[in-house]
Amino acid sequence: MEFNKEIFFTFLESSDWTNEKTYNLFQRANSENVAKIKKLEDDVLYFQNKFDEVKVMLDDTLKKYEDSLKLCEKLKQKKQTKTISTQTFIHNIKQTSVDYEICNKQKLMICSADSPDTVDSKTISKLQLDILWDDVKDILDDNRTYKEKNKDLIVLFCDYKKELVKLMGKNWYKKCVKCVEDFAKISEQEQKNLFLTMIKLFREVFDNDW
Repeated sequence: MEFNKEIFFTFLESSDWTNEKTYNLFQRANSENVAKIKKLEDDVLYFQNKFDEVKVMLDDTLKKYEDSLKLCEKLKQKKQTKTISTQTFIHNIKQTSVDYEICNKQKLMICSADSPDTVDSKTISKLQLDILWDDVKDILDDNRTYKEKNKDLIVLFCDYKKELVKLMGKNWYKKCVKCVEDFAKISEQEQKNLFLTMIKLFREVFDNDW
């Protein structure tokens, strides 16, 4: 409420103007000012809360962005490792010299699938699952939520499906598929039990021959 100087002086000089009216006028002006101040305080609190919400969202977005960068870097390193391993294998094959005296007819034998002399080609190292072991340890050592860890473990199930099926069999891999289905259905509180289940499955993998 703003006072017009000329009108205000006119009222003060009028014969029917009293101190009570002056008091009431100032009370009204004061009440309006108090209300304006209260509204400003409420607006400040509202926008402060909005600012805090936006800050939390930005922090979460930045964390997810950093996690994505880390995952991309891991996948890049994994690809480089596999490429180097393949190149080394090919190089060794080219450099190998064959001793044909060993491969004479008397020493040649046909090994059936049940023969005890059959060379086991399903060890962890031959299937390059030792790289998987390093990835699993990295996930175990970080401090993220169980849900975030579970997501990365499921990615490993997918990335190494061919090798895992070859080593553990299709029936075992169906347990991995079941974990993926459960991940999409269960609540945040149940993620810990799913995490323990998947770790148990990985432990079964690494109990095999290296």
